[in-house]
Amino acid sequence: MCHRNYFSLLLLALSASTSFTFARQSATAATANFGKILTFAGQDRVRVAASFSADDETGTIEFTGKISKAANGQLLWQGPLGRADNTRGATISISNTVFGLKPELWSPISPTLYNFEVSALRSGKTLTSKKVRFGFRSFEIHSGQFHLNGQPVFLRGVAINPPGRGIPDKVAESRKFAEDYVRFLKSQNLNIFRISTDESQVWFDVCDELGMMLYAGRYGSPPATEPGKKSPPKDFAASIAGYKKIFEGYASHPSIVEYYLSNEMPYQGERGAAFHDFLTRACAEMKKWDDTRPYIGNAGYGEGREGDVCDVHRYWGWYYNSFLTYYNLRDKLFPEPLFGDPKKNQPLTFTECVGSFTGSSGEFNVVRSKQLAPSLGWVGHTETPREDALAYQSFMTKQACESFRRMRPQNPRLSGLMPFTILFYNWSGISSFDQMKPKPVMDAMRTAYQPVLLSWECWTPQIYTGSAINPIAHVINDDDQKRELRNATLNFHIRAKDGRQFGAGKILLPPIPYFGTWSKTIPLKIPADLPTGEYWLSGNIEVSGEIRSTNSTEIFIAGNDWKKSTLANERSSRGNEAPSSENSEPPHVGCYDPSGATAAALEKLGIVFERVTDLSAFSTRMHSLILGTNPGNKLKLELQRFVRDGGRVLCLRSDSKSFETDWLPQKISFFTSSPNDVDYPPLSRPFREQMNVNLERPDHPVFQGLERRRFLLWSDYSGWNQTKKGFPKIYPVTAGFKLDSPDSLARTAILADYDRGLEGIALCEMFDGKGSVILSGFDLVNRVGLDPVVDRLVANLVAYSASKSAHEIHPLIEKPIRWGDYPTERGVASGSLNGLLVNAEWIRSPSNPRALPLAPNTGAWNMLPSEQFSPRGRHPFGAYSYSTASSLKESNTNSSAGEGFFWARISAGKKFVITTVKNPSNLAADFTVKVNETK
Repeated sequence: MCHRNYFSLLLLALSASTSFTFARQSATAATANFGKILTFAGQDRVRVAASFSADDETGTIEFTGKISKAANGQLLWQGPLGRADNTRGATISISNTVFGLKPELWSPISPTLYNFEVSALRSGKTLTSKKVRFGFRSFEIHSGQFHLNGQPVFLRGVAINPPGRGIPDKVAESRKFAEDYVRFLKSQNLNIFRISTDESQVWFDVCDELGMMLYAGRYGSPPATEPGKKSPPKDFAASIAGYKKIFEGYASHPSIVEYYLSNEMPYQGERGAAFHDFLTRACAEMKKWDDTRPYIGNAGYGEGREGDVCDVHRYWGWYYNSFLTYYNLRDKLFPEPLFGDPKKNQPLTFTECVGSFTGSSGEFNVVRSKQLAPSLGWVGHTETPREDALAYQSFMTKQACESFRRMRPQNPRLSGLMPFTILFYNWSGISSFDQMKPKPVMDAMRTAYQPVLLSWECWTPQIYTGSAINPIAHVINDDDQKRELRNATLNFHIRAKDGRQFGAGKILLPPIPYFGTWSKTIPLKIPADLPTGEYWLSGNIEVSGEIRSTNSTEIFIAGNDWKKSTLANERSSRGNEAPSSENSEPPHVGCYDPSGATAAALEKLGIVFERVTDLSAFSTRMHSLILGTNPGNKLKLELQRFVRDGGRVLCLRSDSKSFETDWLPQKISFFTSSPNDVDYPPLSRPFREQMNVNLERPDHPVFQGLERRRFLLWSDYSGWNQTKKGFPKIYPVTAGFKLDSPDSLARTAILADYDRGLEGIALCEMFDGKGSVILSGFDLVNRVGLDPVVDRLVANLVAYSASKSAHEIHPLIEKPIRWGDYPTERGVASGSLNGLLVNAEWIRSPSNPRALPLAPNTGAWNMLPSEQFSPRGRHPFGAYSYSTASSLKESNTNSSAGEGFFWARISAGKKFVITTVKNPSNLAADFTVKVNETK
């Protein structure tokens, strides 16, 4: 009885919404049949659109519909959809909306599906029927946030996925593979992703059934666009028809929650204006056709100008900038939003970001066009390219995903993130999903995408035992079941590698509503008796014995043994150096520092020195001078004379604004831009400041007791947190510079470099006469006493500058150099000034032993992620550089000849050098070698 009453109410609604259109065209079917049936569903309504044709006799056709659960056939609604007179050879278009329904809604945790069956009857007899599967749900935008079924939702996604990407088509399009892949992503806390093709009903069906959201559309230019993105389609109607043809395959799938019309179209100048006008008009036209999803008009570059979502592609921390650039997204701390029109109040998504493209070996996929320069900037000339590449990929993914969610109190529009990075080792040649094998980055993503997220904000990654730190614990409640977090406890501790725990504590959390956040500073005292090593600040959120979230952040803790093992202390125990017959007194160290900051730092470290106020009266028995400020015009000649006579000058505080460089032995230029700047592309490169410093000569005395990974990030000395303006002071380098001429390499030892292609210099020693100048771009003085790595580096630098021995310009080569194997090169080819460009060779994927080799220096790191290219040799290329977005730039494009050079020392008695040369082309080439300018 209740069901019949409900049905009567629906009929009233239908009578006002039924519409029919007729189009005469030739019918090819021999019997009555339905063409495509599309459904456009919300929470309580569904519009059905279908086409029908019958080429037999004319007559009145009655249409009826039935909605039932796909799982068990339980009836939700049935009733008439109207009637129409059939004309032989004509197609009837049916469009009708059913209102007032009360279905079970589709969602990732409850992917309920229904069937809509449409029937055609004549005189009460069914001619034909056809059904389509769909789901009821709403996906809308309210107050700058996405809402699924009326509740806000944060999109936790990834952008590089099958089908395609080198996976065999038969495997990628199989239902078993799609199910295994989607189930795995769900187990890793993802709730949305993008497939690599315009259309795949197998994948759409699987996502419908398993509860995985998708964003889909035209990944490229609009339909009917001429190649090259020169202009938008000239035939608007043809392009719209092309869109509808694609989207007809999407409409009935509840898993597809966003449509995008194009990807990275021009957005500036006349072309940008033309594409903007076209995409704006196309969005409006397509929303008339399907208004159940938001639209992205120009993915990545449109910033919401043409659609409903402010979507952005930024590869901060890969091709340019750093992970700190994300903190520019805190709208409340800046005069205006970084992206989008604030009046539109659109959700902000990054549907491509992160990068860090590792290949099948785990190493970065070195392709010259855009991959070589960033890969060098982030892992440098490491001895462990696989481990360091995988570690950085995990680090960058974790930072991007967690900060995006953590900053929501400062910018509520932050609504979704989809890293464009390679999560699996194997793609090419696989026959099943289990052969793909996830990389460590997947663990980082799973942690960052926990529905209830505990995230640590800690800007002091390197500290001493006995010191106090003030990390901030952030809790973000995006619980998939929309539950309030109640009666929860935050447990935390310091954990050693062996699992031992120190300084444990707990805090009872207040109730945190769904989609709410909570933050609190947790003062921690590091136990004074811990040995030097790597530790983790770890924590979890517990509710009634259930662990709802876990997370940790790495901390390096220096114990009491740390300061005792510096180069300075070792030499001071021997009287700084063994006494000579000429001078039984150890060399003295002077410090010229009118401001006093450098001198105070040296005193804090217990370094003995003499304050120098007048360099012209500087004692000849002093061998080393520490320069703590700009020398000024009066001192330049004295400094040059002091160096040429055998003195050492250590410049600890240099900066691009006040430090005068014309007295230095070599010409240099300071960099001016910052990775924190948001200009796209960057205005200039390399950046003056940066993280991940590369040690070109890791066995050099100044780096004694220090590893490369200790130069990734240093501890902040400003007390910054994300509620404050600006950025934390964590970059090791803040005053980077470059040599102006390749000729300077003859008299300069580059000890540490950084950034794009390692073109930025962080530390070098310039030789002149009998002495030298050690120039540092590191931010050292401000951190003395806080960061143990800085303390050791400063002590080592002072001891080295005071030493009368072991100052060598060029590295000693005692073992063969395998060009492209960076550790064996020992820093002889530090950057582009040498003109020796890395050659990248194809490495066969373990999952496809029969794969045909690819030519050197080709590849597609994102479209063919299994096709690994790794450094193997170097080309005498000649002068080259990189664009600000890290693409290779050849300086002399008119010449087919290339050249390169390096400087090195060899052991006494060595008379020959054997060089292996390979010519991979089919053209003959001349190769000439000069040693000390002799052929």
